[in-house]
Amino acid sequence: MESFYRSCENHLTYPQNLVAQDLPTHTLQAHYDRLEKRSELLFDEHEAAVDFWDLKRGENDYQPNCINDLNSMKQFLREALLRASSDPDCRYMFLSAPHSRAALRISAAMFKFLLSYHQIMPAFLDFVFPFGEQILPQDVHFSGLREDSRLDDYIDNTALSQLGRSGNALQLCYNLRSVEPSNDQSLLPWSIRQAAVCHQFDVKTGTTTWIIVKANKLLKNRIVEATSRSCSRPSKLSEAFSATLSAHLLMCEWAGENWRWYFNDLEKQFQDLTAGVYKTQTEKESIPSSPESSHGFSMSPRSRTSSFPLLSRSTTICNSPLGSPNAKSTPYVPSPPSRIGTIQDLASNGRNVPVAHRTNGSDEVKEDASCNNSEYHPVKYIPPAQQLVKASLIKVQAWARNTWSDRPSTPQPEPSQASPVPNEEYGPQEYPPEKSEQNSNETHDEFSFLDLQRIQYIEEKAQETYLVIGSNVQILTDLRQHYKTLIDNEGFPVDLKRDCQRNLSRFDRCVRGIEKDLQMLQARIQNLQERLANRKDMVNGILQHRSVKTSADFAKRAQQSADHMERMTREMHEIAKKTKQETVSMRVITTVTLFFLPATFIAVRNAFRYLKPGTEIRQTFMSTDILKFEHGEKDFQAKGLGLYLAIALPLTVLTFVAWYVIYRLAKRGDLQRHTDASDEMA
Repeated sequence: MESFYRSCENHLTYPQNLVAQDLPTHTLQAHYDRLEKRSELLFDEHEAAVDFWDLKRGENDYQPNCINDLNSMKQFLREALLRASSDPDCRYMFLSAPHSRAALRISAAMFKFLLSYHQIMPAFLDFVFPFGEQILPQDVHFSGLREDSRLDDYIDNTALSQLGRSGNALQLCYNLRSVEPSNDQSLLPWSIRQAAVCHQFDVKTGTTTWIIVKANKLLKNRIVEATSRSCSRPSKLSEAFSATLSAHLLMCEWAGENWRWYFNDLEKQFQDLTAGVYKTQTEKESIPSSPESSHGFSMSPRSRTSSFPLLSRSTTICNSPLGSPNAKSTPYVPSPPSRIGTIQDLASNGRNVPVAHRTNGSDEVKEDASCNNSEYHPVKYIPPAQQLVKASLIKVQAWARNTWSDRPSTPQPEPSQASPVPNEEYGPQEYPPEKSEQNSNETHDEFSFLDLQRIQYIEEKAQETYLVIGSNVQILTDLRQHYKTLIDNEGFPVDLKRDCQRNLSRFDRCVRGIEKDLQMLQARIQNLQERLANRKDMVNGILQHRSVKTSADFAKRAQQSADHMERMTREMHEIAKKTKQETVSMRVITTVTLFFLPATFIAVRNAFRYLKPGTEIRQTFMSTDILKFEHGEKDFQAKGLGLYLAIALPLTVLTFVAWYVIYRLAKRGDLQRHTDASDEMA
């Protein structure tokens, strides 16, 4: 007892204060350091509320208690020592939290004292560490089962007779996960929750201790309901042991429930997102199909090639207006053969056009009886304007069908080889709808990058589910194997083994059934993962194809723009060449003008016409008196010519010099402005 008292007094050093220290010192130190590091996020002393569900000795009903602080817990647990009574026959302790990512409602000191009082194995801390305050789930894939059974028939320092502890006890801890409905999840209304369980059972006194850590109180409510339904308290050791198996089975059933419905929701979202992946059209159809007319007049390439060219020459002559007796009275306007014209002639004058007949499906064509009997039926003349209007109406109908139809038309079977009835009226033939560029692009918009993100989200959820279910299966297998191995242990009481054989078999059978259900679900999840990967690749391929097609469209537009710019460049080049030629011409004209301007200016006497009227007709060099031809005689004034050249030539040189100076100044100004602009850009 002294060692137990010291252990409780030194509860803050848990797990180093345990009485039975089978673990190495460095392992205990590592657990202690990790617990100290995690205490701030793991525990919340301000919201402390530990629920106890005790079945005391001599009583038939469980008693609930809620402890909120360390002093109350010490006083509550030490009542067994003060009153010289033992621990309850069965005790459940529930550690909860406001939600799955919040700190536990217990202080660090209360937690350490609770584990020290019941001498809980340090391995239980590994299953508690995933709890606590966190934004994203941490350590979500850690799972396992740890056991520390003491069945040897000897008395050691762990025996506390005053508390009803014989020292021969089974102790194990494990964690399980299950999926529960959650309204906080927007994409998927489910959340994977965890539970940590620690269990002790004294094989001699039947004392049972449970510590269950779970955020909500689902397991607590189920255990309270199950224990409250029992008619009487366990009176035998075998009944107490069977009760522990029932509690384990309750945990196992919780770990195996709701996974089916969670998977169904995952698969439904997967189907909703990717159901149209196989219907998405990324290319135009090479031969668009359309329903045939109600009169059986096929517009397929096969029917066209087998209907019109098979008419014989005599049939053609009989059907033409030139070969009829009324050819003179019937105007005929020849036109090149076309599909629209042929169809419109048949549609408008079907009763007047003899139809070729097939015999037994062969390609031979019999002439119409009307032609053989020389009964000619002239074709009614259709004005070209009316033909154009009818052809436009047919195109408008085809466009409207392509625009407002919900889905592409399904191809109809070709008409039978039976011969059509002669003189049958044919309605206006409709052309097969052509798939427009707008309709071809609408299918690409069915998937976006957001859909790819949602598919990735579902795939990650499926992977997480696969791992969680796999860990649950392994824990259930370990738990089942643990009890199967336990009863084969020599230290296990023989009478307990004999009395609980049926319950152990039932426990093994039930747990095995849960394992099979989870394994079957695991196979379904694996299949879903493969389909998710395949369809994600297809969606990714569709998005990449759309991106490539968009890039190709942009490249096509860029090429068109480049071609347009090239044409403009060529045109500008031609304009530049012409401009250069015109510039050279203008320079020549300017040079000649500058050369003759001074001389012309000297020769023209603009002021003389005011001083001496009548001189305006003599305004050029040749009209001066320097050179005259009168009465067949030549009169040349050399002095006048010299005076004229003495004045004109210097003025000409001065004009060219002034032009050159002005040109150089303008060129220097342009060069300076170009240099300043280059400096600003640099």
